[in-house]
Amino acid sequence: MKVPKFWFLEGYIRQKSVPGGTTRNWESYGAGVAGVDEQQIAVLADPQTSGGLLVAVEESSAPAFEKVLAKHDLGVKSFGRLVERRDCIISVA
Repeated sequence: MKVPKFWFLEGYIRQKSVPGGTTRNWESYGAGVAGVDEQQIAVLADPQTSGGLLVAVEESSAPAFEKVLAKHDLGVKSFGRLVERRDCIISVA
């Protein structure tokens, strides 16, 4: 999974130190996600971010977008792509 995460996160997941909202989030949209295990669920459904961390940008516009973020000292890591819809809304590879 290419989703960026803190280096220490896996230790907390192994300890089962996961917010209760993670389970509630997953119950609300998990049926639309394919290809994840329990550890990935703990990362992808974590409620602590309050959203707003994912941005979809046309591939040809990505360099300009990343330049604007860098100008404002905002880190960015590209880790996915949009594809034509299939059986599931989201597929994690």
